[in-house]
Amino acid sequence: MKTVLLLQSGCGFHSDLEVSGVMRYSQGKGWNVKLVECGPAALSRFSRSSAGEISRVDEIIRLWKPTGLIVSPDISSYVLAHPELKDLPSVIWDSDPSVLPSGRTCVYSDAEVIAKDAADELVRLGFANYAYVPFDDDTHWSISRGRAFNKVMGQLGYDVSVMAGHFTPMCVSSHFKAIKSFISSLPRPCAVFAACDLIAEEVLTACRALGIDVPREIAVLGVDDDRAICENARPSLSSIRSNYEEGGYIAAQLLDELMRNQGKTVASRGFGTFGVARRASTRRFLQEDRGVVAALEYIRLHACEDISVDNVVERFQCGRRMAEMRFRRVVGKTIVRCIHEARIDQVKKLLINPSVDLTLISDSCGYRSLVDMRRVFKRITGCSPVAWRRLQWRGM
Repeated sequence: MKTVLLLQSGCGFHSDLEVSGVMRYSQGKGWNVKLVECGPAALSRFSRSSAGEISRVDEIIRLWKPTGLIVSPDISSYVLAHPELKDLPSVIWDSDPSVLPSGRTCVYSDAEVIAKDAADELVRLGFANYAYVPFDDDTHWSISRGRAFNKVMGQLGYDVSVMAGHFTPMCVSSHFKAIKSFISSLPRPCAVFAACDLIAEEVLTACRALGIDVPREIAVLGVDDDRAICENARPSLSSIRSNYEEGGYIAAQLLDELMRNQGKTVASRGFGTFGVARRASTRRFLQEDRGVVAALEYIRLHACEDISVDNVVERFQCGRRMAEMRFRRVVGKTIVRCIHEARIDQVKKLLINPSVDLTLISDSCGYRSLVDMRRVFKRITGCSPVAWRRLQWRGM
């Protein structure tokens, strides 16, 4: 049995999804997969956490005798320099392929796919002005996303204002001042693409401090769909949903190829997205109607709670017929259709995990039976839930 170690400096939103993808691939391979948290300090001294977790690399090697590694980029230089690990088949997670040492392989978020999603979401708003706010001035994925966004917007005939200068989110006060100054300088209305949700949230905070209406004057889009950030932002933050689980799956695929063909060079690969989770920060209509905006936000938050049209109509201060007419005039769809689309969006998120039962999915997404969910899913997507689930992993 092959033992694969996932060496990370810490757990969190991204790493949890990455591990899920690795585990899914490994199920068909019979691997013994171990997640180990370790940092640079752990490579030079022996230490154990209160739970007794082994964190010294020498101890890890002796205990697990790994045949392959998937390594976080922030510890890869330390780990892969270890004499007993440097020649093991290894994949670096979400690294910059352009600066990899010769013979190394990584999986990375595809900046071009992200930029296309950003352009599609923001251009539909009809703005003439666009901007990009990076994470900092030297992080590879932030630079790549900015370049790709500038390129795709240029192809569409738009210029992009890019926040420049030497800055880092670690200096919270000065970083926020820089963002605030940049946002205040932008022509309005303007659509702002931020390198990640953390930066997008700072953009929203700057807009509030400046008295700028979001999304009427400035629309804001982030990356990662970190719900802890996006749902608690004010207004709620639209975000591109990076497919980190797919990234984990691809990382395991690449490692499998390296372990089967030791000494062979394997090309790095990128992972894509699930499109955009649209929330209030980019929900802008040519016809302003606060009742419709409130109704859409209510649907987004409560669609899976077996809500009815009457529940949505309560967001309006008028009768049901007038409310439905206003809604359709602004959105171009019926209230019922939007409820079902919000539910199916959640169904798709759950379908990505093949271990989640369809009946459980239908129950948790507001459907009274699996038959109802299948009927609506096929009407909206053109295929059954099972067929859609299979399509997500075909060719990977």
